[in-house]
Amino acid sequence: MPRLPAISVARRRSPPGAHTRPQGLQVPQSDAVLIAIGANLRAPGFGPLTSRPALVSLRLARAGLRPERLSRLYCARPWPVGLGPAYVNAVALVRSRLAPPVILGRLLKIERAFGRRRRRRNAPRTLDLDLLAVGTTMTGEACDPVLPHPRLHDRAFVLRPLLDVCPRWRHPVHASPLSVLLARVPRPGDTWAWKRSSRRQKGALRLKTR
Repeated sequence: MPRLPAISVARRRSPPGAHTRPQGLQVPQSDAVLIAIGANLRAPGFGPLTSRPALVSLRLARAGLRPERLSRLYCARPWPVGLGPAYVNAVALVRSRLAPPVILGRLLKIERAFGRRRRRRNAPRTLDLDLLAVGTTMTGEACDPVLPHPRLHDRAFVLRPLLDVCPRWRHPVHASPLSVLLARVPRPGDTWAWKRSSRRQKGALRLKTR
């Protein structure tokens, strides 16, 4: 079995009742790339969903995107609600001086290697890689990719793992810290930290695969 690249997995430990955040990195530098990782379908040959972010880190390294930090795992309900199983989500901080379109092309290639097929909007998927930000680069809506990701600021399943790997990051367009963006997201309860036997109030919602 191939060895995974050496990366730092972000963990937050604090005494009961404390609300501290890791200091981590400051604002990303020009070669810092933030990538969202998500999946809610089993990919034959790639193990359980919870191993997907680590396996993706290996593929990123092979693609010239050097992994530096990987967030904890989070679960999220699909949108629209009921459209497939719950997702496993994470965010990776990688280093690269490649141009954003080249990075995006390599992410799409990794998605295809995991069996991703783009049949319809919001469909369940074996892997979803979103290019969130490349340093402080900002591009117009006519560009591909649009940076930072145009829906980054209203997705708790992106903001929460992003807080793990880069807690002091500020959105270059909204000029807001992550804590402020998180306070504004709709349906914040649809995202929660993954646990081996995760149960939710108002009925059990277990992580499922197909």
